[in-house]
Amino acid sequence: MIVKEEINCLFQPEIPNVVILPANSLDLSVANRSSSDTIFTYNNRALESDMTLEELRNEAKINFYPWTQVDSSIYSQLLTGGYKNGAFDQIKYELYLHTRYQKAISMTSIPVFYLEPNNRITINDTTTNTYGDFVVQSINLTLGPGANMSTTCNEIAERF
Repeated sequence: MIVKEEINCLFQPEIPNVVILPANSLDLSVANRSSSDTIFTYNNRALESDMTLEELRNEAKINFYPWTQVDSSIYSQLLTGGYKNGAFDQIKYELYLHTRYQKAISMTSIPVFYLEPNNRITINDTTTNTYGDFVVQSINLTLGPGANMSTTCNEIAERF
């Protein structure tokens, strides 16, 4: 869950789907070498460490990915993922979480003695068309011959 201090833009920008490669193979060899005497650090490189620049270009062409080459000063400053937390996405998430219609069911069955309140159960009932995960809110249990158990459950809203 994102707190309001982490929201840093109104809408998350659309990032183009482009493969970015360094301008020459020397930049790639510096990226593969992680030593303390290099000016740039390339800690976020994983799969391209064993490939040459020509192999990376050919892989982009074979898979029909648009690609571009940039200067080493730009290439060293690239980061991937999660730097923009949009307010609009957080608003959609909070509205879904707090205004979603919550389904409540009540069912009567033979006693299930191991079932307790606040347990998560899965219900798949084709006759009432009830499917999903529910949390048990309350249990009413009578003891004796022909005993029944009545449970009240609320649907679980999945968080994304």
